[in-house]
Amino acid sequence: MRPRLWVALVCLLGLALSLRADTLLDFRASSEGAVTLDGAGGRSGQVPAALREDSAWADVTVAYSLETDPLGSGLEWLRARIDGIRRGHVQLKHPVELPAAPAIYRLTLTAGSSTSSRLQITLGGQTPPYQTWWEQTVTLQPGRHTHTFDFELGNPPSSPALFLKMRQPGELDIYAVTLVRRTREQLAAALATDAAATRNAFPWPEFPLGLPEGWNFTELAGPNPQTGRIATARATARSTHPLLVQVVEGRSWRLSSAPFRIPSPVGVHNASAYIRASAPGRLALFCDGKELGGMSFEASTEPRRVEFPFTPEMLGRWHVLQWSGAGPAVIEAVQIASGASAPAYTPAHPAALALSAGRERGNVFMADVDPSPFFEYFVTGPVSGASLRFRVTDLYGAASELPAITLDSPAALSGRLPLPLSPGRPYGSYRVEAELLRGDEALAFPAEVVVHHVRRPRHWGRLAPESRFGNHFHPAPDHLHAAKAIGTNWNRFHGGNGIGTYWHAVEPRQGEWRWHDAYLDAYRDAHFSLVGVWFGTPGWARPHRPHGNGWLDNGWAPRDNAEFARYVAASLRHYGRKIDAWQIWNEPWGEFWFTEWRPELGATRQWHPGDRPDADFAALSKVAWETARGIRPDLPVLGINGTIGERGKNWMARLLRLGAAETCNVLTFHAYLGGELRQIIDPESGRQREMRNRVFDPIARTPAATRLPIWLTEGNWLQREIDTGLHHHVVLGHATPLDQVRDNAVLLPVYHAQMFALGTEKVFSYALNGGPEFYRPTNPGQINWGALATHARQIHPSATAYSAMAWLLDPAKFLRRAQLDADTVAFVFTDPDHQGRELAVLVGTDLRPRLPALGAAATTLDFLGNPARPDITHRLLYVRSATPVESLLK
Repeated sequence: MRPRLWVALVCLLGLALSLRADTLLDFRASSEGAVTLDGAGGRSGQVPAALREDSAWADVTVAYSLETDPLGSGLEWLRARIDGIRRGHVQLKHPVELPAAPAIYRLTLTAGSSTSSRLQITLGGQTPPYQTWWEQTVTLQPGRHTHTFDFELGNPPSSPALFLKMRQPGELDIYAVTLVRRTREQLAAALATDAAATRNAFPWPEFPLGLPEGWNFTELAGPNPQTGRIATARATARSTHPLLVQVVEGRSWRLSSAPFRIPSPVGVHNASAYIRASAPGRLALFCDGKELGGMSFEASTEPRRVEFPFTPEMLGRWHVLQWSGAGPAVIEAVQIASGASAPAYTPAHPAALALSAGRERGNVFMADVDPSPFFEYFVTGPVSGASLRFRVTDLYGAASELPAITLDSPAALSGRLPLPLSPGRPYGSYRVEAELLRGDEALAFPAEVVVHHVRRPRHWGRLAPESRFGNHFHPAPDHLHAAKAIGTNWNRFHGGNGIGTYWHAVEPRQGEWRWHDAYLDAYRDAHFSLVGVWFGTPGWARPHRPHGNGWLDNGWAPRDNAEFARYVAASLRHYGRKIDAWQIWNEPWGEFWFTEWRPELGATRQWHPGDRPDADFAALSKVAWETARGIRPDLPVLGINGTIGERGKNWMARLLRLGAAETCNVLTFHAYLGGELRQIIDPESGRQREMRNRVFDPIARTPAATRLPIWLTEGNWLQREIDTGLHHHVVLGHATPLDQVRDNAVLLPVYHAQMFALGTEKVFSYALNGGPEFYRPTNPGQINWGALATHARQIHPSATAYSAMAWLLDPAKFLRRAQLDADTVAFVFTDPDHQGRELAVLVGTDLRPRLPALGAAATTLDFLGNPARPDITHRLLYVRSATPVESLLK
């Protein structure tokens, strides 16, 4: 045996033995011993003794059985048949001993599902507060498949256990689960590849159609985001390297790459790029929000190479390059290579392949307005004789292959192709993927674009102050087009786009006014009604100096309400009717209302709302109301701003008792309901009770308040990260199963239906906010508040579901809520297009029910607005009926 092979075998044997020695959990369904369940609580059958049934707290119907391979292989597995989930979820657990110190782990699951059900795997505590340590969801496929997860974690929770959670009806088979502790050296050995063969891990040599999906260019200075311009034309470069991006203009800008994978993330690597810039700037590399390295560059008239070393994160979720600068710049020849210094530039692929659907549209096409949906392709490089292959997949998973294009002439290198809409269900989201192949060899990184096709919105091309749908978004062209195209007609200035009206933005120094007319005009030109927010006390007007509280320093109450009144008056006189309504402050019940500095209370409580925050805020509201009425008597003034949860406990009731209903003519509240559908619609869920107790009951008990309309000026269902949508390649290794994408897409329409059922007149989703990008990357687990946008900063398929809801419910009026059967709730509205008919939003309270057949007496549409197919399981249906919806089931 050759010596090198012998050494390799010895290393592998040592690794295997070390892994075995560090095994913390090794469950096999064939483990000796079984526990028979007595059927209590809907749980019956047998489970292995090592894997405990832990669903006694829930209301479920599940049957377990220990299965054996009939062919005699000795293979055994645990089968779970879940017939109903009325509250909670089905849960199995396996206690595990975990080291107290931070460690690296590999979890291996062997399982399958004939119903393609999802399984949530959690490491967490068995005792209160039930801390979650690590979590992953996987969609199981028919058959027997193994899934492997590597992760690094800190100190474990008390009494740790591995939980297997099943949240929807279906059938699952669990064969084995192992959890192994690994050393960093063991992980490095497992991840290592031939580093010399990877000369460049950066997959994009150039951009012949502009920035692809997942990339983002943002201008940071000035009131208008994304007013800088970029180009990718070859003629602008002066060197022989491939041009990545030319910044044509931009006073202060940031360019962020899409996430990319480093094939061998072991040892020192380097990042480099050739840059010609009119002003100094910086190139940096991040992984999961953490900067791994960077290098500044100087202004130069010729391309100069900028490089720096870094060590990749072996378990990093994604690596991102980011350039920042000021003024024109050219970026070329980007490279990520192994070693401390950069070798001669070598592209990752010999050719470049690009897809686009028109970024100014946000990739949203409207029926009867835009041209038929299309996508464009462009190829550069030595590709003679290669073929270009396309695959289109819709949100239901139906896929089609387009005819391959042979690249045998210059004319074949670029073109525009129609998007093939799915027969019978044209509305929705479509993923277009392209590969450039010569034989079996890939000549370029795969290209991908997601295109959304929606109905023409009811209010396209005009202002619609009567509309019920608002959002929070920036006036960048792609934001404006996408928001209007999906049926949003109002914008509220708060958060990332609050610069338009915040006090500290318009009067940074006393008497020095900085109005943002161009910012507002962009919205008005795109036919949006606007809500300004009187909020954000500048430093000079605070009762105390800033104390390093960052964004929260804007929540200081003004030292003098007369100064606040002067700001209110100035904003009304300057902006006039450009702004349709104004809200008094933002979330004064929470972290945005401080009147006192109390350092003796400790770091987390030094910013204090005082002893009577409700009375202080009522006084501010009175000043704002009287000032506004003296200038614009007809102005909608939004006040009080209640909420659910502890932070809003009794806030609405106290303000109403203080007479605050007399200092506004619209009542407002904020509500984030959590991530599960049942939490959104179940009247007995904690969140629903909170809304009744904290918001609507106090209003109903106050005669002066019952006459006022109620607007939800901020909220959505989101209490976690949203998924990657239809993308496969944009966020490498993190494609989301389509059933999970569809499940998330229906939540925002259901959330709106519930809010209208409570008596809310308008709903402003907090679903596109997060900076000038649709979505700014966050650390894993951090809430991104982007229920209409994906990880890749692109429109999520939930936007197509939102568009169907807006088209159907604007201006429908709520009539009643009906429980049609044990698993089906109907929110019944008037049908805006058929006088005397009803429009019902039918929601399955189980996660994957087949909603009842309604017969020929009703017209049914799916959550995207297409005719509903009876062979597809639906969680959400729209039903138009000439008879009461309840009668259709009799």
